Amino acid sequence: MRIFKNDINYLEKFGLLVLFVLLLIRPASLLAQDKKVIVELKGGSTFFFKNYPNSIELGFQGFCDDDLSIEIICNDCDSIINSEKYRYVIYSSKTRSVRLEFYTTNKINDNSEFISASDFRVIKLPDPSVMLGHYFSYDDVSLTNLKLKMFNASYPPSININARFGIVKWKVKIKNKVFLSQKSSKFSDDLINYLFNENKAKSIKVEVYLTISAPDGTEREICDIFTVYK
Repeated sequence: MRIFKNDINYLEKFGLLVLFVLLLIRPASLLAQDKKVIVELKGGSTFFFKNYPNSIELGFQGFCDDDLSIEIICNDCDSIINSEKYRYVIYSSKTRSVRLEFYTTNKINDNSEFISASDFRVIKLPDPSVMLGHYFSYDDVSLTNLKLKMFNASYPPSININARFGIVKWKVKIKNKVFLSQKSSKFSDDLINYLFNENKAKSIKVEVYLTISAPDGTEREICDIFTVYK
C-alpha cells in the first residue's frame, strides 16, 4: 500500500489530537502525583539521629502552600514540633527508619489529600572527637600556643552536626604517669605542672580518655592520642 505525503500529515495531526485529549481526561489521581513535598535536613544530612532534635525544612513542588495547610503524619516519631513556617523539629526514639507522610487540606473546602512521603534512616548520634584545648588529635599541639587548658568533645569541621557534649570526667596517661580529673573539664594542677615544668622532652605522647554526656541522653567513653610539643 502506498502512503502519500497528505496521508502522513493527516496521521501526525490525528496523533497530536489524541495525545491532547488524553491529557485533558487524565484522572485527578495522576495529577496529584505531580505534587511533592521536598524535605531538606539541616546540614544536608540524609538520615535522622535517634533521640536528637532533627531539624527539617519543607519545600513544595507542583503546588503552593499559600492556599493549602500541610499536615505531617509520622507513626514512628515521638514528636513533631513546628518551630517556624516550613520548619520542624522531629524526635524519634526508634531505630532503623521513619516515614513522613504529607497531606494537604484545602482551606476553602477542607478536603484532605495525600501528597507524598519520605523515608529516613534513624542512626545513633556518632561519637565526637577528643579535643585538647582547641586542638584535635590530627593537629600538632603546641604548649606555647595552648590557651585553653581544658578538654572538650566536639565534631571536627568536616562533620556538620551542631551537638554539645558535657565532660563527666577525664583521665590522662603520659608514659608511666596517670592524671585524673577533679570533676571538671579543666586541666588539674598536677597535669599543668608536668606539661609546662617537669617535662623536659621536646615532644611527648599524651593519651586522653573522656567520659562524656551526649545530647541524646547517653553517656560514652571516647579516647585519643595527641603529640604535644614544647
